[in-house]
Amino acid sequence: MMPNQKGKQWVNIAVALTGTILVTVLLAFFFDSYYDINDDVLMKDILSGVYLGEPSAYNIQMLYPLSAALAGLYSLAPHLPWYGLFLQACHVLCCYLLLVRLCKMADRVWKKLVLTVFCIGLIISVLLWQLIYVQYTVTSGLLMATAAFWFYTTDSELSVKQFIGKNIVSLVLMVLAFCLRSEMGLLLLPLFAVLGIMKWYDAASIMEKSIKVIDGKKRSHVSRFFSQENLLKYLTLICTAGVMFLMAYFGNKLAYGSKGWTEFTTLFDSRTEVYDFLGLPQDYETSAEVLETVGISKAQHELLLNYNYIFDEQINADLLERLEIILGDDGNRYYKKGLWESLREYIYRASHMEDAPFVYLVWVCYGCLIITSVMIKNRTYLWKIPLLIATRSALWVFLISRGRMPARITVPLLIMEFVVLLALLVVEIAKLKDKERWLYRRFWAATVMAFIGLIGIGSARTLIYEVNDEQTRREEENAEWQAMQEYCKEHSDNLYLLDIYSTVEYSEMMFKGVDNSLANYTYAGGWACKSPIEEEKLALFGIENVEKDYLLGKNIFFIAKADSDVRWISDYYASKGTKAAPVRIDTIPFSEEGAFVVYRLLNLEP
Repeated sequence: MMPNQKGKQWVNIAVALTGTILVTVLLAFFFDSYYDINDDVLMKDILSGVYLGEPSAYNIQMLYPLSAALAGLYSLAPHLPWYGLFLQACHVLCCYLLLVRLCKMADRVWKKLVLTVFCIGLIISVLLWQLIYVQYTVTSGLLMATAAFWFYTTDSELSVKQFIGKNIVSLVLMVLAFCLRSEMGLLLLPLFAVLGIMKWYDAASIMEKSIKVIDGKKRSHVSRFFSQENLLKYLTLICTAGVMFLMAYFGNKLAYGSKGWTEFTTLFDSRTEVYDFLGLPQDYETSAEVLETVGISKAQHELLLNYNYIFDEQINADLLERLEIILGDDGNRYYKKGLWESLREYIYRASHMEDAPFVYLVWVCYGCLIITSVMIKNRTYLWKIPLLIATRSALWVFLISRGRMPARITVPLLIMEFVVLLALLVVEIAKLKDKERWLYRRFWAATVMAFIGLIGIGSARTLIYEVNDEQTRREEENAEWQAMQEYCKEHSDNLYLLDIYSTVEYSEMMFKGVDNSLANYTYAGGWACKSPIEEEKLALFGIENVEKDYLLGKNIFFIAKADSDVRWISDYYASKGTKAAPVRIDTIPFSEEGAFVVYRLLNLEP
């Protein structure tokens, strides 16, 4: 590397690092970071030792190799918030990598500074919610988007060794995304693949301009596409990524290969399909024929409906698998919506504010890309843009037809598409260097930034207020959750079962009030229910059978919101031939209008 090039590289690093530190400090100074939903909280509890009293790598949701690494960090330094640090470190890394690559595309220091300030403003104005209220699925999407941007903006004219070396960063980010949330990594992979095809094709075009004749024969574009150099570059990356994905996947399969975990995996998959996609019948009477065919009684249906099925040992993998099969008509109801209905909804979402501001960023980038391709007379976009739109349309129609569209899935999908388009734009705008195109060179990049910046400004007007209001709301509501945790600590010999739907409104801060000691409460249902680690949790407090031990008055109690109807507990025990009723023994905080009520079960049998 020439001294001048090395100096520019250090300037890029310094500017990008400064920008990243500035974003991090601003967010940390003005806002508290939260785990967005209780999925991340439970994952953190399992990894940190809050759940079992010692760190466990079996946190179910992420692949074992990554969870084992995080659990290992908790073992080394138990009092640190490693999971939160990891998620935020991923965000910081993504920010830095995007900035350092953008700085490399600019030839003057002042341009690098302008780009950095622009990106900082865009990150804060558009991604503020996702960076403050953190969800691991979104983080996985950010990692995949950054990997795609880094890959596409890597110089195609580098040697095979240099090209592969530069893209080790992309490979690591992709594998991290896959390990963190494998479903999101796989969902975004088609967009990455399309970008890879474009990159490979452009590499062949560059070769076409530099080498037209070899051994006296003119080489076709196809022969250049499959040249030894290109095959080594791109197939090496593809095969390496595939091997790394398979290693992570089979490492996870091996870790969860015991009989207990295999049965739970079946239950987990069936539960996901029933609750998230097929939908549990809400009324037992109208669906009695179906439910009785599976072997589900009215009392069990009530347990499944309120998600507190820890009480019944008969609700197991076999029962939920049968329920999935019959609700899905033996696989005929995999898609909840037909093709035309899905297409209509897709067109509606693509043109309305439901996915704002991300959907606007995407369409502005498409428009700018079309104009840029006309400016530089790049006809390849006659097939590149349709291919990209077809791919994104297929992904959206698939999600819509499945009937599962939470923001934690749609937002990463839109972010990935925006970053892919941004990568295409940056590379094409960098080609506007000819003196004949001085007007384009001076003003088009600024115009594109202005278009994107206007959307960011429009978003910031409401987003900052929404984030601030959410901070206040969470602080107030979480006071009740913290009071419940304190109550449980004061009665450390007991185990408290938490009503699932009484906990969904609460969240936890990532870095304040960190306490990784054993918690003597667990959820009465949810995605970890019936798992081997839950069995370990119950065993720590001497609980062998929740249904019987609760009736016997052992050290097990039930906690629900004060306004929750808990008559289903009496109905369930009545279905088992036992007359019993939940009795209020405490309120949390202690008052007549406490947010939570603690129940013990009173056996009414003579």
